[in-house]
Amino acid sequence: MINNRLGRLLDTVAQTYMATNFNRFSSDDFLKTEKTFRERHVDLFRYLDVLLEGGGELSSRLPTSWRDADVKISDREFFVNESVDLLNTHHIGAR
Repeated sequence: MINNRLGRLLDTVAQTYMATNFNRFSSDDFLKTEKTFRERHVDLFRYLDVLLEGGGELSSRLPTSWRDADVKISDREFFVNESVDLLNTHHIGAR
């Protein structure tokens, strides 16, 4: 799913949002629950919802500054490092 058309669009919107709003993020954002993160970054999830609903209106709902941005869409590779035991949440990144 991550590398299909919709997954790539969602990933691109999320990356562009983060790049253009980097000053609104803190390291604590990555430790929040999804509910709290959604409350802090309402616009991001509005954009993602438009894509999930079919995306027809996305271009008119994105910030105008995004329309001229160069965006590179690429495949991502994910894997699980099974040699790392998942003993607690601190091991997730290494796994």
